[in-house]
Amino acid sequence: MTISEKDWNNYIKTLSKINAKAAGMISDWIKEHGMDDRKGLIDYAVNVVQTFSEGSAALAADWYDEVAKLQGMVLPAAELAELPTYGDVAKTVNGVMKTSQNVGRIATAAASLTKRAAADTTLQNAKRDRAEFAWVPVGDTCPFCLQLASYGWRPASKKTIKGKHAEHIHANCDCEFAIRFGDNLKYASYNPEKYAEMFENAEGTTDAEKRNYIRRMQYQDPATRARILEQKRVAYAARSIEQEKKSSINDWTTEKTVIGTKEYRDKFAGITDSQDVNERLYIKAIDILDHRDGTDYEDMHLISIIDGTVKGTQTKVEYFESVPEELRHQHVWYNESLNSAIKNNPRRSLISLHNHPGSLPPSGADFKSQFDNGYLGGVIACHDGTVYYYEVGKKYFSGTLYDMTVDKYKKQGYSETDAYIMTLEQFVTDYGIKWRRL
Repeated sequence: MTISEKDWNNYIKTLSKINAKAAGMISDWIKEHGMDDRKGLIDYAVNVVQTFSEGSAALAADWYDEVAKLQGMVLPAAELAELPTYGDVAKTVNGVMKTSQNVGRIATAAASLTKRAAADTTLQNAKRDRAEFAWVPVGDTCPFCLQLASYGWRPASKKTIKGKHAEHIHANCDCEFAIRFGDNLKYASYNPEKYAEMFENAEGTTDAEKRNYIRRMQYQDPATRARILEQKRVAYAARSIEQEKKSSINDWTTEKTVIGTKEYRDKFAGITDSQDVNERLYIKAIDILDHRDGTDYEDMHLISIIDGTVKGTQTKVEYFESVPEELRHQHVWYNESLNSAIKNNPRRSLISLHNHPGSLPPSGADFKSQFDNGYLGGVIACHDGTVYYYEVGKKYFSGTLYDMTVDKYKKQGYSETDAYIMTLEQFVTDYGIKWRRL
């Protein structure tokens, strides 16, 4: 027996339409009412998400029952998973809004909970009935989805499915769980052997290295690369307009209503394994943002990962007459204190911390300095409350190459911030860097 590609695609498309409708309604509400009324937004999102989650879960339950009937199974009707709670929706909305005011991102993140309801329904019933499940990719999907697909069919049990919720459910993804009750049923859309062979032949010794290799291969195909880039360009379009508008009126003011919150402090909690080091990074970030409020100058501290002490500092660059004018603004000038810290401390024992008045992600100069000076990692405290962490890889690249890549994406229509994000994503693949927005 085989479930045709047409039937599977019809099921996936219907689920996708439900999720898209939920995202569209939340997006329309934000456009009409704005984001200042956070409670009003969350209240509305809860109603939308719960309503459409019920439809999504019901569709998954119907599909489950049809597959069971097709294979001659006599089972109780599939039960719908619990709907997302007020807390689930609030956590999702608040989590996105910590780092972005983009309408599309907020709406799609909230709507992804409706997709999760379908996945939860499928997996919880599969566990109840000891069915098998598999992750079936759809379209130009990410390497992690392809890795999950390579695992093939697996029994649904307490050992393999933990907790109430399905994992790896993210926005803008139509991949979905399939189920069966024995190997006499196949899905025309799913070829686990192909995905297993893909990962087996991928270069690298770790899963991450293999995923990066597959990502590079995807980008080598011009048509695939063009589709991926266009999808990302469209996804970032609304955010780009907002960011360019903000950039045009930027007065370098520190958003103290953001950095004064517990949420901001929590961003530093997981940077290292040492609570003392993380607390020192937070304290010095506040110091920098207070000192540089309303200016486009940059301060830097080099902080020991061993005990959190400050080993080197630069906070007075504008007063040094010897510093060229072009290096005084949005630039760190390495003084005697910083150079001494680099010289007298082992490589990879320091974390650099500095501010970005324009609130941009790590630059080419930031990566070059980290590579040359052997820092373990770097933290950027932006004036808008965004915090970035970054690490170089083992492979060197020049700051000029990085900046040229940023310019390339800007010419393709991305905003300055999104051009940096696209460059970071590319350099994760090409050069093994690590980065995250905290």
